[in-house]
Amino acid sequence: MNEVLQQKIAETLAHIYPEKDEQEQFDDVVFDLAEQLAELTGNENIASKIYEHSDRNVQKLSILFDILIWSTPDNGAELLRETKEWFLQNDPDKLELVLHITNVYPYQPAGALEKRLLEIRSDFPSLKKPCDYWLESIRQKL
Repeated sequence: MNEVLQQKIAETLAHIYPEKDEQEQFDDVVFDLAEQLAELTGNENIASKIYEHSDRNVQKLSILFDILIWSTPDNGAELLRETKEWFLQNDPDKLELVLHITNVYPYQPAGALEKRLLEIRSDFPSLKKPCDYWLESIRQKL
């Protein structure tokens, strides 16, 4: 199963192009491949399984996770549960990925999100830019 999953992840990521304009960042086949990934993982620990079996390209994975949020049978509930856990941990690689998922806020409520973003920005200077993106987004909503 791990080899099949790893191959399906690689195939899916090969159709994602983060360097292109937003409307051209992935081929339409990615929706079908995302559904297949959800089936292969049983939609359990989907974020962790994909992360562990991928090349960990943050830009590509974040686009894939954005798609999976809308493509899984549970409308991304399991994936979001996992990424919210990652958001509260201190793994800079997983934090970077979570901060690049743009279809949903990484955490709720806004006050707790803002506090955590300020902590991450302080503890991990390399993540300042994505933290600032989310902080600005919160301030625009208020």
